[in-house]
Parts: sequence; structure tokens; C-alpha cells
Amino acid sequence: MSWIGFNTAVSGFHASQRSLYTANHNITNANTEGYSRQETVQQSRTPMMLTGTGMLGTGTEVSEINRVRDSYIDFKFRAENTAQGEWEVKRDSMVEMERLFNEPSESSFRKYTDDFFISLETLSKNPSDYASRSLVRENAMALTGHFNETAGRLYKQREETNFAIETKVTQINDLAKGIRNLNEQIYELELGDIQANDLRDNRGLLVDKLSKMININVNESNDGKFDVSIGGITLVNHIEVREIKYNGKVNGQDDTKVSLEWENGGKINVKSGELKGYFDLINGDGENGTYRGTSFYIDRLDQFANKFVERMNDVHR
Repeated sequence: MSWIGFNTAVSGFHASQRSLYTANHNITNANTEGYSRQETVQQSRTPMMLTGTGMLGTGTEVSEINRVRDSYIDFKFRAENTAQGEWEVKRDSMVEMERLFNEPSESSFRKYTDDFFISLETLSKNPSDYASRSLVRENAMALTGHFNETAGRLYKQREETNFAIETKVTQINDLAKGIRNLNEQIYELELGDIQANDLRDNRGLLVDKLSKMININVNESNDGKFDVSIGGITLVNHIEVREIKYNGKVNGQDDTKVSLEWENGGKINVKSGELKGYFDLINGDGENGTYRGTSFYIDRLDQFANKFVERMNDVHR
């Protein structure tokens, strides 16, 4: 019976060795993006029945290696991640808008208008003075030039936002395909009773990235089928992908409202995420309390320029 005791001791060594391998794997991947800590689960091996004695223990074994992951925390993180993505885009764009107007500075609307009105006041004291009249004309040209330059930069910013949306849509479709491929691999492995921990980490990382771009819902059924949806409509149905497309490109002074659509033309309700931030920057006209995006500032600049020219021409005539 000495072999029983020997095998019992060996089982302990093997279980400890697997635990050390798992600990080593955790330490090695401590800085790996998306990695989830793993832990071994040990259980006693099937005991041996001894006549007249009863059940004799035969040692231990590692039954499984689990990911230390909380699905509720994942859900809460993704909900906040999509909001963070939206407001990071708006913050960065508003910082750029602030630099564009550059108030107050030596190259701002206030500076150019002040110079123009000061030259008008100087001219009013001696209307026949050629130098004063030339200064008014130069300041007027500088002011109108600043109007046109600022408007051009606003249109340029809107075109850059349009390009950013196109890029994000391509990334979303690529992430969806990546999730689909991982779904297939995970499902096949776990049908064979193998824990696909690292593949699940890779899939979770793709889902986290996707959640920053657009509002998504994630569901994993009891049979291992994994779905990702946007606004109640499936983007990834386990091993099937429904691509999205961008509709409403803006170029130059085109005021077309931009939107996101499914392949069949159905509209996608973008509620949050980086795409929501970009859409608000293009579509936001400030009407009825909506977001004040690039279109709002272009419209206000046009109103200001038109009214300024109208009143100056009236007075000049």
C-alpha cells in the first residue's frame, strides 16, 4: 500500500506546480492590457474504498483555472467608458475651438475690431486726411480677412471631424469582426471542456475598446453564445457580423446632418461614445438646447459678419 501514499504526495506536488505556473503567468502579464488574474481551483481526488477500513484519500488535483473577473464591474465600466469617450471628444474639440478664436490676444476678433473702430474715430476728426482713410481701409481688410480665415478654419475642423467619424466606423467594423473570430475560437475550445481564459481576455479588451466608441450592450447566454448589440439591434450575433456605415459626409459648406446606418439602411441610435461626441460637433446647432457644435459657431460667425457688413454699409452710404 506504500504506492498509495507515494501517489498522494505526488498529486500534491503536481497541484502545487500548476499553481506556481498560474502565479508565474499572472506576474508575467501584470502589465498586459486587458489581462485578468487567474487562479487555480483544487479538489480532492476520488478516494479508495478499503474493506473493513472505509474511504482512503488519494490526494488532490487541479480541477480548473478560472479568470478572476466580475461581469457586473465589466457592465458598469463599459457604461462609464462610453460616456468618457463622448466627453473626451467634446473637450478636445472645444479646446481646439478656443485656440481657433484665440480670445483675448493680438490676433483675435476683439483686437481687429478695436483697431478698425479706433481708425474710424481718428478719421472722423479729419475726414479728408489720406493717411487716416488708408488706415481705415487697411484695418477693414484685416478684419474681413480674419473673418474669412476663421470661417475657413471652422470648415476645416468640421471636415476633420467628418474624417474622424469615417475612421471610427471602420474601427468599429474591424472590432466586430475580431470579436466574431474570438467567439468562434472560444466556443470550440470550451465545448471540449477547456477554459479559454486568455482568449476571453482578448475578447473583453476588444469589447472595452468598442464601448468607448459607441453605446453597446453585451450578452452571453448559458450555452456560450456571445452577442453585442447597439440600440437593441445586433452588431455581433456570436459568429455573424452586421456591419455599419456612415451616411452624410460633409465637405466645404455642406450642412448635411450626419448619421449612422446598418447595411440595410436602418438608422442607428447613437446615444453616447466617441461617435456621439463627433456627431454633436457636426450636427449640434444649439437649437432647442441642443449641443453647440461646429455648425453653431459657423452660423453665429456668418450672422455676425453679415450684420456687421450690413450696418457698416448703411452708415457709409
